[in-house]
Amino acid sequence: MPTLPKLDHLYRLTDSTGIIQHAKYHLPDFRTGYTTDDNARALTCALKLSELGQPQASALAETYLSFLVYTQRQDGWWHNFVDYSRRFLDGRGSEDSFGRAIEAICFTAQKKYDHQLEQVALELFRRAKGKIPTLSSPRAVAFAILGLSHLGKGELPLLRQLADKLASLYRKVAGKGWYWFEEYVTYCNAVLPQAMLAAYKVLGKKGYLHIGLESLSFLSDRLLSSGVLNLVGNQGWWIKGREPALFDQQPIDATHLISAHLEAYQITGKREHYLRACKCYAWFEDENILGLSLIDPVSGGCFDGLTPENVNKNQGAESLLAFLEANLALSESEAKKQEATG
Repeated sequence: MPTLPKLDHLYRLTDSTGIIQHAKYHLPDFRTGYTTDDNARALTCALKLSELGQPQASALAETYLSFLVYTQRQDGWWHNFVDYSRRFLDGRGSEDSFGRAIEAICFTAQKKYDHQLEQVALELFRRAKGKIPTLSSPRAVAFAILGLSHLGKGELPLLRQLADKLASLYRKVAGKGWYWFEEYVTYCNAVLPQAMLAAYKVLGKKGYLHIGLESLSFLSDRLLSSGVLNLVGNQGWWIKGREPALFDQQPIDATHLISAHLEAYQITGKREHYLRACKCYAWFEDENILGLSLIDPVSGGCFDGLTPENVNKNQGAESLLAFLEANLALSESEAKKQEATG
């Protein structure tokens, strides 16, 4: 079971408004302000840390949820970018940031860590619910599916509608050696198969399970083919018929792959998924193409990615939260294994 990392950098990046988006090395870069994307991720991490009895985690969760209250528009959508003086920098945020917010507030609503937090999250959800069926971005749809899956039977028709939308995208593209939802593989990739697996767990539709496992196998087989995890780089991505770009590799992609394999492991019981999740986690530690650790043991931060020459020395919120989420997911899975074996 991985040891919970030091949380110094989480506290360093967080102020009374929320978590700062970027860092200059380990120092918060206040000029970059905040995003709904990051604060939604931070909310989920803080709640999980609170469950583990971490001091100050509950206060952090309140800060991050307050940020989501502040950035939600009256029509239910969210702004994404907020500057350091708390001014909105966009008229409306992206679909992906909306999906991230839905995932986080649904997690908050169902966990019942705090009745008041739960009520706030439900209010945000009710305001946003009517916008969920309009999502067209595959990743936004996937984030929303993961969120709705936390609510169980409460939102089955909407969950089914979104899962069918993602399944339809897959069936239009997949085949002839390319088993994916689009004709390119870009960022946060494994959230797509994970969403199909989460929908299967709630709805029991075998087609979702098939798509989830087939697409995860397609992605993971390729990215782990060298024996170490080589994530799809953002300098070119992976276009159908071409080779995947090797750089820059981002921590968030490793985290989604870990979560997807742990979801598959929970459903199928096949140890291979757990071993692959561990292999993907090792990417953070030094089992990657450069043989370098992404973790700064002094600051408690996570470097922003792998470049052709070195790690990106900056330690922003997305990278830190990706590492924390990966650590918490693997620790939770290991704890469940130990409970099951007595």
